[in-house]
This record gives sequence, structure tokens and C-alpha cells, in this order.
Amino acid sequence: MCLLEDFNNDSDHNVLKGTHVTCVEYIHPLDAIDIEVSFNEVLYLYIKTGEANLESYKGACNIKAGTSTIIKNGKYILSKSPSIGYKSFKAYLFFLSKEALKQFHYKNPLKEDQLSNEINNVIHIDNCAFLDQLNSSISLLFNKTYIPKIKQTLIDLKSIELLHYLSINPLSSTINNALYSALEDDNYNFKTAINNNILNNLSISEYASLCHMSLSNFKRRFQTVYGISPAKWIKNRKLEHSLYLLESGQYKINEIAYKCGFNNSKTFRRLFKDKYKMLPSAFYKTAESESFLISNYTL
Repeated sequence: MCLLEDFNNDSDHNVLKGTHVTCVEYIHPLDAIDIEVSFNEVLYLYIKTGEANLESYKGACNIKAGTSTIIKNGKYILSKSPSIGYKSFKAYLFFLSKEALKQFHYKNPLKEDQLSNEINNVIHIDNCAFLDQLNSSISLLFNKTYIPKIKQTLIDLKSIELLHYLSINPLSSTINNALYSALEDDNYNFKTAINNNILNNLSISEYASLCHMSLSNFKRRFQTVYGISPAKWIKNRKLEHSLYLLESGQYKINEIAYKCGFNNSKTFRRLFKDKYKMLPSAFYKTAESESFLISNYTL
């Protein structure tokens, strides 16, 4: 996460940590200054005084005082300066971790019409009474009279408040895409959870639970990562592994069905014949079994 280590040492920072979110009160006393920042987490930015220019590979944008912005994780050049009449730049930065996003979207799954095809790095959000109150309440959390545990609980609650508002904002489909795309960087863990359990007799719902996702979100994520439905992909991988076991000649058909995670040998025989146009028993007798294996086995 980009926090203290990526900001100028002369800056004054106050940091509050929730369970899976971090909030920073960032105050810079200098005039305009450029710094390179790398956000590893999605950022909600509220500038109280001053303005900022944010540059990325997609271009530059200006963020003025009193505005709220969603910034996708990535690398940026940040230029900031104080407002007229103020001696410092002051902003509140709310970092939303992947785990925070996962937990929220698991409990509040999205429908297809709540996503757009556009992914923006920076999304400006129009002011409204709700955001004004939310931003004010975030600033109050830095009051030193609160004990640490209460602050942590309040930070967690504010993050849920914020995500609920973003999900119903007029720009929600664009915002949701930015939030979901942040999770796409976690494909390695997603694939590991699938591959480590591919030969277990699990339902698609159980795979979704392993990935801490709702069933609908899991199917959508799987289709994006693999380009095919989870049921079809998992079935094909099991059948491909069965070729290896059949070729070894060490196992009976019933044993292979069990080792490949099929409900029973009858289901295994039917699916095997549908895919390879022969029964598993016939594979033993296929004269071209070696070339058949090489051309069909990809696990």
C-alpha cells in the first residue's frame, strides 16, 4: 500500500487502521510539489483544502477541493498545491484492500446490469449530502479523544457505508468495474484454489465458497479468467486426468472415477464417451492409445 513511504518526509500524516482498510489524514505545508506514488489498493480520496493533478498512463486529471474521487490501484504522478487563503494541502485518503472488497461483494453480489464495459483509473464523484456527511465523519475520527479500538470499529463501519453508497451512485456501474478490476490482479490465488481442488468431488457452489465469493460472482469471475463456464472446464480437466490414469493401467474404472472426482463410475463412463467417443474400457484396447493420450491430455 502507498502510505507514508511514498509521501514526502516533511508531510504530516495521521494514520488509522481498520480490519481491512486504512484511512490517512494527509497534510502538506509546502507549495506545489510532484511525487511519484504507487497505490496497491483502491483509493477513495477527499480533498478538503488544495487541489491535485494526477497523471497516469491514461492521461492527467485535476482534482479540486471539496471533491471526492475513486482512484484505481496503479502508478501515478501526483502534483498538489494549497488552496488560496490556506497554507497547506489537506486530504483524506481511504485505502480499500482487496479483502475488504471481496467481503463486501460476497455479501452484496452484483447483477450483470450493474457493470459497464468501461474501466477508468480515476472517477470523479459529484458532491451530495451523503458524501458531505461521510467526509465530515471521517475527519472526526482523527479526534484524539477516541480510544484506538473504537476508532478501528468506526473505520470499518465507514468503509461499509462508503461501499454501499458507491454501489448505488449514478456512476455505480463504472465504479464497480474499477473495484472488480482491482480484484483481477488476484488471479493467482483464484486459480490456485481451483487447481488444488480440481480432482475433488465439489459442487460449483463449494468452489465459490472456497474462493470467498457468491455463486454468481464466482461464475462471472471464472468466465473472465478461463473463458469458459466452470462446470465445463472442471469436467474437461477431470476427464483429461482420467486419460493418464487409464494409460497407466494401474487402476480399475471405478477407482479412476473416484480419483478424478466423479460421483460414480456410471457418470464417468457417460461423460468420457461424450468427449472421446469411446468408453473408458475401450481405451485400454486402443492400439493408438499412446498417440491418443498425447493429443488429448493437457493437465
